[in-house]
Amino acid sequence: VAAASVPQSSNNQQLRNRRNKPIMSNLYIEVGANNGSDSERYISTHPYCHAILFEPTPKLALALRDKFIHNHNVFVEQQAVL
Repeated sequence: VAAASVPQSSNNQQLRNRRNKPIMSNLYIEVGANNGSDSERYISTHPYCHAILFEPTPKLALALRDKFIHNHNVFVEQQAVL
């Protein structure tokens, strides 16, 4: 991910610092979750996070729902994100 060039005034420094912080440290969003391997790896190291997985392919979305059926913090959306 490329960082934007920001002038170094004190106000802009604060904005850049604020922008670099996570919005919610306990929220994981994956677009194009496929088989869920990346999500599974993240969730295993962050067990209290909430995860929203987007997967447009019906069979894969169903498999994701089955895979995470016992984790009530994981939500699978069968949607494409454009």
